[in-house]
Amino acid sequence: MSCDYEPLINQSNLIESVGYIVKLSAIENTFAIHSTKGPTTFDSPDLAPLLVLCELLNIMEGIFWRVIRGQGLAYSAWLKVNVETGIIQFTTYKSPDAYKVYDQARKIINDLASKKVEFNKSELEAAKSGVIYGLVNKEDNIQKAAVESFVLQVLNNLDSGFNKKLISKVQDMQEGFNTHGLI
Repeated sequence: MSCDYEPLINQSNLIESVGYIVKLSAIENTFAIHSTKGPTTFDSPDLAPLLVLCELLNIMEGIFWRVIRGQGLAYSAWLKVNVETGIIQFTTYKSPDAYKVYDQARKIINDLASKKVEFNKSELEAAKSGVIYGLVNKEDNIQKAAVESFVLQVLNNLDSGFNKKLISKVQDMQEGFNTHGLI
């Protein structure tokens, strides 16, 4: 099936190299979204590792949960990959100081990149299960499967077995996967 449609806008082209954090003393909580360029194609070799890395960081009782929520820096913080827009976003939700959350998340990412912090096998297996559940859940009934099939084949110009292939790539990830290559 061929698709001649182009995205209306590639959001990653809008990202500037400089951003600003502005404190507002008029509100009790701060919210922030930090964006950077990410994979722009579904066949990117970084997609499966990025999805697993995001799940490792975001999972309940995971490293973001313990360091950011556990220290009372924010109600929630998460990392998300959006291939359609070519953006990876770090979001802070309900924080007394969004900059402190960003600073802690930056420290976590730097520690992962330098291998000061590593994930164990059970954390990796839990993250892989979370990613796989998210993919399977998109097709858990006939209506959802039809919508997912339309999105994959018509809108994203992918073959009907894309999710199965992605699940296979996620399952094949081993402990000690190359997080520093992604960070």
